[in-house]
Amino acid sequence: MRIEIKNLNAMRFTKLFIAASRWVSKYADVLNDLNVFPVPDGDTGTNISMTLQSVENDLVKLNHEPTMKEFVNTVSDSILIGAKGTSGFIFGNIIYGFLSSIKDKDSVTIDDVANAFVEARNKAYSTVLCPKEGTILTVVKEVADAAVNYQGDKNDFILFLVYLKNVAYDAVKKTPELFPILKNNAVVDAGAMGFFYLLEGFEKSVSDPEMLKDLDRIIRSQAIRSERLGQTVKQAQNFKYKYNLEFLLESDEFDIETYKEKISKYGNILYCVQIGKKAKTQINTDFPWELLKIGDNIGKIYNINLENLSLENNNAYLNNDINSAVAMFNTPNENFGNTKSENENLQNYDIAIVTDSGSDLTADLINDLKVSIIPLKLKVKDNYYSDGIEFTKKEIWTLYRKELIFPKISPPSPSEFQKLYKELFDNGYKKIISIHISNKISGTQQAAKVAKSMFDNANDIYIIDSKSLSLPLGNLVLKAAEMVKEGIKFDDIIKKINENIGKMDVFLFAEDLSFLNKSKKITSFASSWGKLFKYKPRLKLKNENIISDGANFGYKSVFSYVKQLLNDQYGKNNYIVYSLWGGGTDQLQKANTIKDIVISLGNNFTFSGNFQIGSSIANYSGPVFGIGIIAQNQ
Repeated sequence: MRIEIKNLNAMRFTKLFIAASRWVSKYADVLNDLNVFPVPDGDTGTNISMTLQSVENDLVKLNHEPTMKEFVNTVSDSILIGAKGTSGFIFGNIIYGFLSSIKDKDSVTIDDVANAFVEARNKAYSTVLCPKEGTILTVVKEVADAAVNYQGDKNDFILFLVYLKNVAYDAVKKTPELFPILKNNAVVDAGAMGFFYLLEGFEKSVSDPEMLKDLDRIIRSQAIRSERLGQTVKQAQNFKYKYNLEFLLESDEFDIETYKEKISKYGNILYCVQIGKKAKTQINTDFPWELLKIGDNIGKIYNINLENLSLENNNAYLNNDINSAVAMFNTPNENFGNTKSENENLQNYDIAIVTDSGSDLTADLINDLKVSIIPLKLKVKDNYYSDGIEFTKKEIWTLYRKELIFPKISPPSPSEFQKLYKELFDNGYKKIISIHISNKISGTQQAAKVAKSMFDNANDIYIIDSKSLSLPLGNLVLKAAEMVKEGIKFDDIIKKINENIGKMDVFLFAEDLSFLNKSKKITSFASSWGKLFKYKPRLKLKNENIISDGANFGYKSVFSYVKQLLNDQYGKNNYIVYSLWGGGTDQLQKANTIKDIVISLGNNFTFSGNFQIGSSIANYSGPVFGIGIIAQNQ
């Protein structure tokens, strides 16, 4: 006897999404191998799988049968917080669009799901700043059209899901014909294939016997946990301490036993383990603020998790003082996430400037200007770290010297942007100008755009594509902050920044030919003989592109070129000049030589400082030094 499913309720959707997560995870390596767009970094499958895994984890934790609204909110929150990489972010927003159409229904029909796919399509196209056909967008569009025009039995979801899966597969096969980069690499689009696996996972949730067994076991587990919870709630008042605090502490030197003795006075230590310069602490306490201060006095603390042990308020419903403490200590660099809430700071500044760590700005460069920096995510092997906080530029270059690899950059999540924007508004800022790394390099702007859409006063947030990275982006951000300080109006700042995009020239001199060969900036032949003849490839940063711009032989030739370049191309007007470096002391010394050249040339060149680059350029160039030039009136 064949089973028919006429409607989908929240529990059935729970099974669909858990099955989809497991099915996509099974094929993550296949998707990674297909990944050639937008960057061939082989992590599309990993990022989509991790995004869905965060959804699965939260659904499995449910200890009762959810309502449809609760299910939608759970999945939406999971996506908002757990989206990994650009592919995970786009994938998550497609799901978010789908769910937004069904959240007010107790159960849904095939027609309801067809409308949900239309909303998913609309959300997908509105999320991506530069939509391209032949990608996941095309497949979502064709699936939505097929769902709306479905002529099959509308009382049987199994047949409907099989039909949509087949439509998706046919659309995936056509992606190379729509997008030349896929055809040239003889692959289909990785994200599109991931969407096919999502739909196939949906189908498996109602047709695959082994998957059905797994899902039934999960539902039974939820029922058992619900019963246990009912018994445990009665004992909640017996908790000795109110909070469970967990954090990482990093310091060059500290005695772990002395540290344990200090913190033991404030609660019950569950564990405190030291590995190298880092220690991880978990403690039940009534005084999380005091413990954070102890850690802060010893070194740098981050990865803070604070949980209210009252089961009735389990999901971090904490008082404002505690939330403020966690927010402050989770952003230890004074400019990372900094919102400067003191009254005197807000008397003259009602416009906030936000950027990302792809700007490579530091506290020294920002000085007394008001800039909030949201960290990009750095993927090192299979782990993610916050750029500039959990993984510094020094650690980036140390990793390179040891293993000849650089972290891959991924965008912050929309929830991180939403949190930062909210803090800025709460602290008295009326407008926000958010200036970010090029959309062609990172999905950071897309995450910012989603966060912006969550605010009723979204028109008070303006997002700018810098079409650049590192110093050119940082220069735009500093210019915007200076104009805020001068009292320039919101619209005038935006106009001036847009006019200045692309106005800085950056020349880089690469040190590691093997790395350039690996990143296909030079050939293997050039790498081999270049080492012998002290060949120094010259790279030019043109907007978001790093292009070859000739070469010099030996450092003497490099420095002669810099001097001639400044005299011949820039000698007639006044310019601000930076020296750039990325690597170790050798590259810093060469940047200092460029500094000496600039200073020696006279009054029309103003040297503005040594600028250290991080992952945003390092992934393309390897260790480098160079020069950045912009007219003083820009």
